[in-house]
Amino acid sequence: QINLPNNKLVASGDVGTQVGGILASNTTWTTANSPYTITSTIQIPDNINLAIEPGVTITIQSSDTTMFLINGVMQAHGNITNKIIFDGNGNSNFFKTNHTDAKGFVDLDYCIIRNGQSVFLFDNTSSFNLTNSELSNLSESSYLWYPSQDTFIEYNSFTNTAGIKIGTVDSSSHSPGAVYIRYNLFNSNQGFIINNYASYGSSKIIVNNNSFTNTVGIILEVEKTA
Repeated sequence: QINLPNNKLVASGDVGTQVGGILASNTTWTTANSPYTITSTIQIPDNINLAIEPGVTITIQSSDTTMFLINGVMQAHGNITNKIIFDGNGNSNFFKTNHTDAKGFVDLDYCIIRNGQSVFLFDNTSSFNLTNSELSNLSESSYLWYPSQDTFIEYNSFTNTAGIKIGTVDSSSHSPGAVYIRYNLFNSNQGFIINNYASYGSSKIIVNNNSFTNTVGIILEVEKTA
């Protein structure tokens, strides 16, 4: 057994590493200690950084319903030959921010995200990037509320996934963040694919150069103007 920087006792060995709870300092999850099994929601506080190395696999116990609660920074950068795998064990949400105090930044590149509920539930996040990744078998819609910096969802494949709901705002108390959804492949969707439920002021959602196969229903829903 070893003590990781989150001050929680975890088991480590040939079967990987069990981890859960609040990270107390900057932390790196390594390929050598993979796979990681989350025993309780990983909480990343403000000013704390979790980095995940290429090739790491992350799963969650079936009794838990959220992998990560993020107010700090999470960076998961795989590569084309060593992708990072997040497996929700059939019932988990993957990435959430604290609705009342959301500050998180999540940067995902060359990841596999599969077998869960929603990919992200973010409110007023500073930024969110999802690129070059494969998403499959996700049963609940993902939500992005009023990002304050630009968000990029690009060059991904979505197979048998629920839709994405997005709201943007530009006001005196909130700087606008554009949302770019481009160059993705959507296959065998569940219900709508993209829902723009609100856009205030000069805020923008840019949706172009995507491909759709085995699509049933609505591809893009936009807010009705008065």
